[in-house]
Amino acid sequence: MKIVDGKNLAENDLSILKEEVKTRSNPPSLGVVQVGKDSASSLYVKKKQQAAKSIGLRVNIYEFSEDISAEELKREISLIEDEGVIVQLPLPSSLDSSEILNAVSAEKDIDMLSDLSTGMFYNGTTQALPPFVAAVRIVMKEYNVSLKGAHVVLVGSGRLTGKPLFVYLTREGATVTCVNRDTRDISQFTKKADIVISATGSPSLIKGEMLKKGAVVIDGGSGSLNGVVKGDVCRSSVEKKASLLSPVPGGVGPLTVCCLMHNLLSFYDGS
Repeated sequence: MKIVDGKNLAENDLSILKEEVKTRSNPPSLGVVQVGKDSASSLYVKKKQQAAKSIGLRVNIYEFSEDISAEELKREISLIEDEGVIVQLPLPSSLDSSEILNAVSAEKDIDMLSDLSTGMFYNGTTQALPPFVAAVRIVMKEYNVSLKGAHVVLVGSGRLTGKPLFVYLTREGATVTCVNRDTRDISQFTKKADIVISATGSPSLIKGEMLKKGAVVIDGGSGSLNGVVKGDVCRSSVEKKASLLSPVPGGVGPLTVCCLMHNLLSFYDGS
């Protein structure tokens, strides 16, 4: 059984991006919009900030109070110029995430989460990929996992992971089944899957007995259990059944951040 070393893969890729940044006379900046003081969000912002700075890019953190109105936040986002912009999720419940994400113009939306950006991706009118999708693609390519003809089960159908992955995987020739919180007994689907990709934020949701022997398992979830960040996959039991496991931490997480940097540089490709 192989374990995906996403940290090492990301570090190698970031070193290449660092050399690319050196060739640019005016490299882009990363602008991160953060609302509130959620500790998990702050951790993710820090990782993105570290990755950007490691390759020589400027980072501006735009911090706002939880009680900011939607109109004021959208106005502040519109004032950010000449930067790739990400809105760190989750947002406070008082704000409509879709409304705020749509305030980021497509040419700045390196996370590809606005309706316009996702529409372009779904319609195949852009070559860019949402960062998590791009990270999964790297894992499949690096470990020689063929998607064509494979049966993939996506656990979670959210905007960030499940929906864009469904589009990408079907384009690659996979047969895709998507299950969610309303699915009765998800194990009846995961037991038949060649590849299981889970991103629900439910710690230890996926266990070894829910898989067939030799399955490829990608853990894209992140939740807290007794104060410790855990993935969707119960690693100790899944390792006994899987042929390849991308774990949390250290799997697609670092690669997703790396792919965000790729989008930043490709969206701003001037020298």
